[in-house]
Amino acid sequence: MSKQQKIELKNIKYAAFASEETHCYDATLYLDGKAMFRVGNDGHGGCDAHHRLNQKQSREAYDAAQDSVAEALWNDLLENDKEELIRSCTSFLRHQGDAAIPDGWYQSSSDELLNDFQWTIKAAENCKTMVMFSPLESRCCDLVNDWHVMKDIKRDLRGKCVFVCDDLDGIRILGYKGGAKAMKKFGDGKLREAMSAKYKNVRFVADMKPEEQLALYRG
Repeated sequence: MSKQQKIELKNIKYAAFASEETHCYDATLYLDGKAMFRVGNDGHGGCDAHHRLNQKQSREAYDAAQDSVAEALWNDLLENDKEELIRSCTSFLRHQGDAAIPDGWYQSSSDELLNDFQWTIKAAENCKTMVMFSPLESRCCDLVNDWHVMKDIKRDLRGKCVFVCDDLDGIRILGYKGGAKAMKKFGDGKLREAMSAKYKNVRFVADMKPEEQLALYRG
């Protein structure tokens, strides 16, 4: 099992007023902590656009960065979502006219999809960067969505005690008298103690890892 490489978006600039059919944003795409290239969308429903990081990044380095990201995403889908990889390969091959894919292919069972997998990947693996363009766009959309959720989480945690427990449904948010300044000065220890004494199995959002916070707020 190969180590999964991490794709992230940083330096996100978002324009809510221009986000119509898609997110209107600009960001830097990182792979395992290294800046690779810029990605963004004008918000009108079109595809994402990729650009060099800056004028200092050569065309060769930019192309190599795109190839590296495509390779990482390809390997991720190969290990974790083979059906999505097959769909991406098949869609690409159909548009290229290089393969005769039966019309009923998308209605195939999971077993049939996996049986076709070896042939499909072999037919498309030499064009990974192009094949992965659509999956990368979906991944970037998910990352922008996560960015919005994290903003909500940070807002909720500012001067408040946020928790979940076995006794109550949903996420509970309690304000701290005096707001964020008072909470920063005195801490929220007493409020935590009170909630832990009152409810069963209390989990505080501030203590969770970012991925746990996202999963909770998405749920």
